[in-house]
Amino acid sequence: MAYALDFQRVWINTNTNYCYVDSWGGDDLTGNGTSQKPFASINKANSTMVSEIVCRGVFSEQVSSIKRFIADRFGEALYDGKGQYTIVGGILGSNVNVEKNGLIYLNSLASSGIAYGAIHGSVVINVVVANILDAATMDIHKFSVIRAVKMVNQNEVAVQVNGVINNLYLDMPNAVRRNLATMVVSRCLYDNCRIYLDVNATLAASSKMDTCLFRASCTFWARSADGSADIRIDADGQTAAQKYAAVQSWFSNGAAATGYSKLPWVACQITDNRIVNAPDGVTDGYALDYSLIYGTKEAQPACWMDGGKHIGPFPPAVKIDFKETANLTASPYEVEVRPTDKLTIANGRVSLNPDFSGAVLYSKAMPMPGNYVNFNGVNVPFVCNSGTRGVFLTPAELLSLEEAAKVAVTVGGVALENNKVYVVKCDDGTYVSYRGFVYTQGTVITGYDNTSQATLGGAGAAYLYPIRRPVVFSTVQVKVWENGSLPADFLTNDAAYPYLTSPAMSTPGDKAMETGLRCLRVGNIPAGAIDVGTDGRPLTNAHPEYYSAANTGRLKFPIRASWVALKITINSIFNQQ
Repeated sequence: MAYALDFQRVWINTNTNYCYVDSWGGDDLTGNGTSQKPFASINKANSTMVSEIVCRGVFSEQVSSIKRFIADRFGEALYDGKGQYTIVGGILGSNVNVEKNGLIYLNSLASSGIAYGAIHGSVVINVVVANILDAATMDIHKFSVIRAVKMVNQNEVAVQVNGVINNLYLDMPNAVRRNLATMVVSRCLYDNCRIYLDVNATLAASSKMDTCLFRASCTFWARSADGSADIRIDADGQTAAQKYAAVQSWFSNGAAATGYSKLPWVACQITDNRIVNAPDGVTDGYALDYSLIYGTKEAQPACWMDGGKHIGPFPPAVKIDFKETANLTASPYEVEVRPTDKLTIANGRVSLNPDFSGAVLYSKAMPMPGNYVNFNGVNVPFVCNSGTRGVFLTPAELLSLEEAAKVAVTVGGVALENNKVYVVKCDDGTYVSYRGFVYTQGTVITGYDNTSQATLGGAGAAYLYPIRRPVVFSTVQVKVWENGSLPADFLTNDAAYPYLTSPAMSTPGDKAMETGLRCLRVGNIPAGAIDVGTDGRPLTNAHPEYYSAANTGRLKFPIRASWVALKITINSIFNQQ
């Protein structure tokens, strides 16, 4: 059965002052940048007078802008510069919903880059930023991953900046010093970074590094007492405990250089262990799982340091491994890759075999581990764990391929419905003309009104297939068991325990047994069964009717679970090498 809101666009961020871009379901030719008729490219949106651009999809294009770029929801937009392109002077992420609407921004051109002064709720890896680190008006950035980032002069950026909270900094062993009279850094994580214990300024009393965690891969520096050079306070080969002792000894006994002030540590720690699930040394931008490794307070302190909650941008997550059938273990946290799936796991990454034609993978039944813990990859379009190289799940379920739904294009023309969106499928040498523009195989047409005609050109046949829900929802699906012991038929009974379509990389809350999904429930009560839409599908936040006018005022409930299982449809691998 088709969705009740077939062809209606569902955007989370709706504002008439925004410009909308959808790389998969947008149209640069007849689109107008509204939520109903988005553009397909950032550059088309950038040519408008609108200052805020809302994105969905994957983009690789050179952009010159001072605009603000946000994802419709975190994880729904990825910009890959591929070492050839960059967004010049742009601002990433919302300054209001700083944890929810950031961009994944990878591999920019090395000569110019985004304005470092405003990075909110984003993942920024292997990119270049504008050289404005000493600007007094620099915005605070928060809830972001910043890895292997340089300025246009090729110096590494500062990793200690006043006002930043819940950031993760990785692989900046030569980070520059940031000198401000006020320097408050809270709940941040550091791995393989150069850390300064002092500032070339007279510090305000409020200045401090507060509740931050440093991996022992970091190095610790201060200005020599005579002011001649920066000197190393710790030493190579020291354990976390030894480095912490060396730092505290300098704070207690070291002399600050003239004009320099010690930057106090409050409730900070150093750990010997890895902090996040993303593997070490991977700065190519395609390892995207920056959730915390779940563990004890002693082994994984980042999970517990903020009054029993986590610090850094993302919650703890149990690692889910992709394992070939012959290599499955007793661990419940595995997704099986069968020989018939035509996928290869090598050096910890999934790749496509030459005869790959699509695969559906299933996990084991996985117990939720406890409070404040999530699963990496439960609800993301980019399956984020060390077993993959940026798997991008093409939203095939969003395309209606039923014979009854397709529109045959004729020489005489066929009218397209206003706001409906269609993918063109046509023979070689054949094309579709619509409102003065030519559309070829695989392109997208947005219906402009109810009267304009799409006409056939060339010698072959052409058909238009409606996009069912033109929004980048993940094809990762999850079934849940919310209460008690696992039913014996949990994995086999899809009628009693249906798979729920997941939204793209929503940001889970810090709640017990949290899956990251939200839903509407029967009776609008927490104990009610998950309600269903007019199509019979559960009303989660991946369903269009969840956002309909009729449901706007209904209470929205989290889906917490004792057990979960994943169903993952892979149609392509993003940026496979």
